[in-house]
Amino acid sequence: MTNPIKRKLILSVLAVLLLFVLLAIQAGVVSRWQAVHDDRDRYVHIKQELFRLERLVADVDNGFRGYALTKEGRFVKPLVVAEYDILGLVNRLLAITAPWPDLHTPVQVLTSAVKELLETKRQLMLDLVLGHEEEVLNYIRTGEGLELNDTVVLAFQGVEHKMAQRDRETMQDRDAVRAWAPVILSVTTFSALVLGMSMNRWAIRLSKTIALPRTMASL
Repeated sequence: MTNPIKRKLILSVLAVLLLFVLLAIQAGVVSRWQAVHDDRDRYVHIKQELFRLERLVADVDNGFRGYALTKEGRFVKPLVVAEYDILGLVNRLLAITAPWPDLHTPVQVLTSAVKELLETKRQLMLDLVLGHEEEVLNYIRTGEGLELNDTVVLAFQGVEHKMAQRDRETMQDRDAVRAWAPVILSVTTFSALVLGMSMNRWAIRLSKTIALPRTMASL
């Protein structure tokens, strides 16, 4: 094989490798872009679930107090429904925050506090059914339950604080990706196009170079 043919083959191989590098860079940029969007979607989902959880916890507390003071059955069903929804909701929150350890830990604290609140309200409801009304009313009057409620409130605040930090980080990542991703994609796309056209020309020239000695030999 002559030196010109060798050089062209080497250049062709290098061009193919470079093309793969450009494609890998593009794939990395697209992957990063998708990751930023996924993080934002996760953040919004967590925010919505936390809002629902906060509302359901309030429903449980209001339902318990309403039943304790009036003994009206209309307060029981919303309380039971809210408790059932909460158990599923906290499990979803634990699952969707798992990729973010800095947020997952305070969510675990919140989950424990909410479950303790539910167990306490459930026991108090049972005490009412068993006729221990005075003990339950005394629990309400003395504000003994406020400490547990405050624990839940502080747990919510801890999660919200971490959510605010996460929001700033995701926004910074999104702005950064928006700034450099289009440039990199444009440059790599243009480079790949130019390289592809050059490879096509090299392939044509190489085929002619290889075919020429064969033609001369046949004459």
